[in-house]
Amino acid sequence: MEKKIPFASDVILIDAAFLDRVGKDMAAHFAPLVGRELPKADLAVLLECLALDAGIEPGKNEIQVIFVYDAEHSRMNFCLPSDLEKEIHGMAFQSRLGEFALYAFQPSDMARREDLFTESLQLLTESKDAR
Repeated sequence: MEKKIPFASDVILIDAAFLDRVGKDMAAHFAPLVGRELPKADLAVLLECLALDAGIEPGKNEIQVIFVYDAEHSRMNFCLPSDLEKEIHGMAFQSRLGEFALYAFQPSDMARREDLFTESLQLLTESKDAR
């Protein structure tokens, strides 16, 4: 029997540790250029930018954002909100692009974050729901 995991038509899959590292590196690079410490990024605005970059047009879209993280990286310190379990998982927000539903998952003790990310990506590519 095949298991069916429901996905929205638009899904953004994010390795939270990688995104946090890139966000911190960018802030560290640009702070000296502008001569001040940069404020933390607004996660909702960042997700809208990623969706626009992926070609999602404004409208009544349902966008599912899935963060994969591990115990060492349960916070994304470059942005607000930052706590994946307490502030992000199960939350949603509405924008001109549609509704963003946010989910955060960490692997069991038997798997690595990278493995969960890869398996999630494979499930997405096999899904008839997600584009």
